[in-house]
Amino acid sequence: MPLGPCLGGSWLGAMCQKSTGRKRKRRAAMTTVIALEIAIAGASVTVDPAPAHVDDQGLDDAEPIPSSMSVSQDASVDIQVDRCGGLDACVLPLPALQQHDAQAAKYDKYSRLDWLRRAFNAASLEDQEDLPIPEARDEARHARNNYHLYEEIGHGKFSKVYKGRKKFTIRFVAVKSFEKSRREKVLIEVDILSKLNHPNVLGLINWYETRNHLWVIFEYCAGGDLLRLLKQDSSLPEDQVRAFGVDICAGLLHVHSCGFVYGDLKPANILFDENGSLKLCDFGQAQRVDDIERALAEGRQPPRKGSPQYMAAELFLEGGIHSFASDLWSLGCVLFELLKGAPPFNSVSFQQLQHLVLSEVPPPTRASRDFQDLTMQLLRKSPVERITWPSLRLHGWWGGQAPGDSRDVQVLAGERLGFLQRS
Repeated sequence: MPLGPCLGGSWLGAMCQKSTGRKRKRRAAMTTVIALEIAIAGASVTVDPAPAHVDDQGLDDAEPIPSSMSVSQDASVDIQVDRCGGLDACVLPLPALQQHDAQAAKYDKYSRLDWLRRAFNAASLEDQEDLPIPEARDEARHARNNYHLYEEIGHGKFSKVYKGRKKFTIRFVAVKSFEKSRREKVLIEVDILSKLNHPNVLGLINWYETRNHLWVIFEYCAGGDLLRLLKQDSSLPEDQVRAFGVDICAGLLHVHSCGFVYGDLKPANILFDENGSLKLCDFGQAQRVDDIERALAEGRQPPRKGSPQYMAAELFLEGGIHSFASDLWSLGCVLFELLKGAPPFNSVSFQQLQHLVLSEVPPPTRASRDFQDLTMQLLRKSPVERITWPSLRLHGWWGGQAPGDSRDVQVLAGERLGFLQRS
């Protein structure tokens, strides 16, 4: 006997209603995908035929911008590239990559049209939501070319840092993503790091640009930063402070010898690796000595920036400038904090902090006389009277182990040391 129309109230009627609901959802999904096809077709008509810049979809046709390129503040924000030797960065969406590795890999074998056909065949809109949009799928494929991405290990106001591993190796790296609005600042930092090569300065591996983000690959420091260490241990014995001080001074001296003022030396910007070696990181506040001198010659005030608890006394005054001497003040603050557990000048009120820095002396410490003498010379209010690198390296507190490379000091013996004295 042939089946008639669906009968309400029976099991057969319920099945027919469910089938009708699926068809209704299928039609909605088809409507959505048709609109997407129209949008894609429309976009293809308006594409600029000029060579494309690096973007999230064009990474196969992109080459990592050489880390040795010279970047100035007046440089154009549009930099064209040619071919790619492989993507050494992570791109969005990171949570999807981390949680659905197998699923993301499966999507790689589908082209844009395959994705559209699969969307047509999705049983419901909920099923369609599980499919990555073509742009995200392309990003996922390229992101996985050279690195595996793991958990987030740090973040800032405009950036996030992820742990990564180079494929087919046991080399771990740190992958830092920046918002595109920070492009000029990141380019300057990359340019500075590309000119630094020292065991006590965080190594730059490469950097890439996608449509929405900038991605910078650094060497990975498993130990974290000194600020975290201080939060756990409160303070350190003087012998350990001396050992850390040797690494910090060596890195800072190299930065100065290359013609840069660090501008933001503090425990949070000092990392250490699994071997216990300290490395300076985050050169976002660094400035070229040449740029500072040029601004002064033109009658312009160079920017004053940094972390107030570690800023030199002259930077709280009108007309104060960053210099090697202001970095050495920050060095004194860091050494003091490692031993004492707190910066020498500390207050929640900026006005009170300014008064302490300009008028007060650091609180006493239970340390050797050599340590007290060194920190006193580093924290002198006048930058002209502050200790300089030659005297710093030969100070008795180091016990004959002069920190840093003597060749870096020789570089400073010329006009750059004169800049320090004029500050």
